Amino acid sequence: MNLSEEAILQKANGVALSVKVAIDPNSDHLARQQAHQFYEDFRKNGSPVDLCAVGFVLSVGPEGSVILAGLKLIEHVAKYHWNTLADRDTVKERLLLLMHNGLSSGASGWPIYLQEALSKVIVEIAKREWPQLWPNLFPKLFEIAHASDLALLVLRRMAEDVVTLQLVDCSERKKELSYSLNTIAPDVITTLFKVLVSSVQEFNTSHSDSLRRRGKVCLGCLLPYLEWLNPNLFTQENRISILFALLPEKQFQIEAADCIIQLLERKSLKKEDRYDVPKICLDAECCLVLMRSIDESANDLDYLRKAGTIVTLLAPFVCEGKVNVENFFNCTLKLANKSQAVAVRFSACAANQYLKASNSSSNLTDSPVGKALTCLLNAICNKFVSAPPVSEEKEELAKLKVEFSQMLRSVGKRLPKLYKEVNSWLHSSLNSPNAVQVYQWETLVLVIDAVASSISHEDKEMVEIGLRDLEQCYSKFKEETTLELKSIILSTVSALFIFLGLAKESQTFGDVHLTFMNSILGSVFECFNYENVVYARDIRRHAAALMIKLSTKHPDLLVLSFDYIHSSAIAMSPKLSTMEFTTLMESLMITSNSWNDSSKQTAFVGTFLVSAEWNEISNACQSLQTFVNTMQEAVFQEKRIVFLKNLTLLNSVIRRVKRTIKPNSVLQQSRTGENVNVVNVAAHNETENQHPAYDPVCPLLPVVLKLAKTIHCMLDDPQLTFLMDLSDQEKSHIMGIHFGGGAHTVAGESFPSSVLGVDNEKSHAEKLKVYITSLIDLTYGILGGTPGLFAPKFYHIPQVTEAYLSFVGWNNSKMNDFRLRGVIRAVFSPFLLNCSASQYEVVVKPFLQNFGPFVLDRLVNRWTAIENSNLSGTDGEEEKEVLENTSLRLLTKDYIDLIHRLLELKASNVSAVTAANSEVDTEMGSEMEAATSTVTSQLPSSFDPGDCGILLLSDPTCFNAILYLCIHALCWDDSSVCLKAARCILLSWRKLSEQTEVIRATFSTVLRALCIWYENESDMDSLFKVLDTIFKSCYESDPTISQMLLDWGANTQDIQRLVALCHGPKNDKKRKEMYRRMVLNNPALEKNKSPKAQWLRGLPQLSFNKSKDTKQKSPDIDLSECFSIIHST
Repeated sequence: MNLSEEAILQKANGVALSVKVAIDPNSDHLARQQAHQFYEDFRKNGSPVDLCAVGFVLSVGPEGSVILAGLKLIEHVAKYHWNTLADRDTVKERLLLLMHNGLSSGASGWPIYLQEALSKVIVEIAKREWPQLWPNLFPKLFEIAHASDLALLVLRRMAEDVVTLQLVDCSERKKELSYSLNTIAPDVITTLFKVLVSSVQEFNTSHSDSLRRRGKVCLGCLLPYLEWLNPNLFTQENRISILFALLPEKQFQIEAADCIIQLLERKSLKKEDRYDVPKICLDAECCLVLMRSIDESANDLDYLRKAGTIVTLLAPFVCEGKVNVENFFNCTLKLANKSQAVAVRFSACAANQYLKASNSSSNLTDSPVGKALTCLLNAICNKFVSAPPVSEEKEELAKLKVEFSQMLRSVGKRLPKLYKEVNSWLHSSLNSPNAVQVYQWETLVLVIDAVASSISHEDKEMVEIGLRDLEQCYSKFKEETTLELKSIILSTVSALFIFLGLAKESQTFGDVHLTFMNSILGSVFECFNYENVVYARDIRRHAAALMIKLSTKHPDLLVLSFDYIHSSAIAMSPKLSTMEFTTLMESLMITSNSWNDSSKQTAFVGTFLVSAEWNEISNACQSLQTFVNTMQEAVFQEKRIVFLKNLTLLNSVIRRVKRTIKPNSVLQQSRTGENVNVVNVAAHNETENQHPAYDPVCPLLPVVLKLAKTIHCMLDDPQLTFLMDLSDQEKSHIMGIHFGGGAHTVAGESFPSSVLGVDNEKSHAEKLKVYITSLIDLTYGILGGTPGLFAPKFYHIPQVTEAYLSFVGWNNSKMNDFRLRGVIRAVFSPFLLNCSASQYEVVVKPFLQNFGPFVLDRLVNRWTAIENSNLSGTDGEEEKEVLENTSLRLLTKDYIDLIHRLLELKASNVSAVTAANSEVDTEMGSEMEAATSTVTSQLPSSFDPGDCGILLLSDPTCFNAILYLCIHALCWDDSSVCLKAARCILLSWRKLSEQTEVIRATFSTVLRALCIWYENESDMDSLFKVLDTIFKSCYESDPTISQMLLDWGANTQDIQRLVALCHGPKNDKKRKEMYRRMVLNNPALEKNKSPKAQWLRGLPQLSFNKSKDTKQKSPDIDLSECFSIIHST
């Protein structure tokens, strides 16, 4: 029963009062709650007519909050009760009246949030009635667009809801609306540009705020149409030129730039039209306007960023004869000449995109493009040289250096004489080094490194210039006394070191060059003599890192001075820290790979794996007590050096020493595809394929295993468990937060700890915690790195599986998830995945028989506890629970990934992994990642398990540990885990299909998981595959499957349809759509518990004027007739 007019006014007053109470900051909590409940009760229980009547009464009120509440009531009716509303035409007329009453136009009218609310109501009705039952909507909008911002907002929201955001959940209406909007779009664009031009012209005369706002709204309305309409539509009637003409206008330039960016990001429908839009954007008129706008933007960083984006988006289309190259470089140079770093960065980005798209290696020295690139490089360099950066620009300068480096590497190959341009900058810096700031020196090094790498050894002139520069730079390094500047000049020396390599390649390298190189290396070693002064540790660490850089980039040079480097490092060792000594030894290991002599390399590796010190480590790990004795404060520093030095050296051997492959060896012939005798391969495999570090390293692995077991035993001692707690760095790593080190203050200035050469003052307990963390990383790195390095011989070591399982201590229930994840990720994954096929039976299978059930129980219990718990209120407890939850997700993800890869593992995959391990050379600082980074996994074309998977699934213990974990994981709150778990179930299907109860449990869990992941497309596809596989295979033999679908929420007709589709060929896609529809309509979904949007039924059908649509029933209305009223208006 509808309310009377008096009752409507009374109800409207009540609603208005409830809104005022709800937003009044002085109202108490109970009053707000009662007011909110009153409004919600009326919204839910009032009739559609009453809701609209009250909404219109409220919409003419004086207060914005009350008007908004009234519009929300009408919107609710439009969404959920529109098809039950009797007098819909009256509602539409009153809404149009609101648009005409003047409240929606200008700054004196409604604020933007009310205009947005009213436009939303109109669009919700339009989505249900236009064009069939509301054909005059767009003519009305076009009629008032010149005077009403609201009309523009309706046009924008219509495009956003229907096409861009697709907020129409009725497929039939979505199709009608999309086609109708496409048909009327040219008229919409014409109207928007007319309104835009007139608003801007009138604003320039009157400077009215309402006109300024209308111009901005109009540009915002263009964005959704730019996103989906054919870009060539905007090449007509000078529309692009109009947008460019607005760039110098301060009031409209940001919005106009957004429109141009959106247009340039679109792809043309036809390949031959791809240059149409860029050609107009870079014609003389538009280019001049763009450059003028850049010139006039003094400190407007936002606009400079937009202008830079425009130029960068144009870059891939620039080519001679199609898009003006000269104008492009003029715009780019204009950006580069700006003082703001953001503008200079985008000039480098644009140049990089141009060079990438042109994809030409031709010499550009004398070409116009080459000259333009040279000018651009000089302009960018000038940014680094001209003035010191402000603090706000440091981030932009860092990005600029990256882009500039990439640009130099690309340009250097096409401008062979580019080094001459850099040469003058280097000389000026060396002549007055104190006038050059640190960041400028760093950039100079970056420039030299990038440009010099592109010089050919055949260009003898450039090589000679570079060698002279190296001599001058080295001379300046020796003369300089300031350690900070000395360290930076050392970087310049290392960048120029490449010219010695070029001299060697050109066969001009002689004794003079060798003596000079040894002199440079000797000066590097002299850096280790600095102690207890500011920047001492900085230059020492720089020198050590430099040796790694030189040995990595120029091993063929350093091998000539190998004995000199070795003897200097040994002589200097008493003055070196553990890190410095191991880094120098690491550089020698890298250099020794150039010998290609396995026996010589083996002997060299054995020289620094000192047996006496390893015996000391072994004795210390006999028991937990003997290990604890080494951590007593009196002996800790001495024992710490022994442990860390030897473990770091062993880890470096595993990471740096490569397998030797002789040029004409049987292994080399087999890799290159040459015909070889299989018997010869087997005979030579043992000798040629053995890693040079195998003999020195393998006897030390038992010591490392004992150390790992001893460390994990600390979890059982309450007084030592704190040493295994997460450090601040590890917590930051889990949370994805950058961890910054401490700093010291000297003479009122703050310096990093590393600069002063002193550690932060830590207590003994804190030092022990850092020490144990380092030992864990090193032991995990060693145990995880050796299997892949020494395979297949490694897996023939007796009882190697039992050794890894028993000594690593994985089954300690007190080990937290982060530590267990480290064991799986760094140790167990490479150990299992690098195993040869012949050893699956004795290595992988027994391993998973023990490890699988333990992880299954642990993960199920942990996830159950998390699902049933709530976050605590206190900050400390909340942080702890977040850390635990995140660690559990990471652990689950890595373990499921390991299971997935084991199920797919084939003999051929292991061969590829072993081959990759023999040639990989990992950079510093990747201990835990290096163990797993070389293992590659490829998803098979079908869901057939590999050789390893077949073996594991045939064992009941392994099968249960794998399958039950994957079934549980489908519903755990992690998308990637669900995805991998579903794939594992599909890989296990052949074995799974033999067990009816397990199939039912899987099917039930998949149905529950579908209601969890219905918004995630990738997970849904995998779950649909599992669901479809089970249903197709079992619906005939097991009626329970169909009944489970019914109980889940499917209807009988859908199930019958599924059964019919199971019999026909090529019905996979149709069944998938059936499952998707069943999921989206399932009452268990949270979104289906709220009221559903209602759509009108029986609307006159639209004729789409296509030949294939001739079979449509009752084509009552033709679109051309629907829109004829527009052209007559």
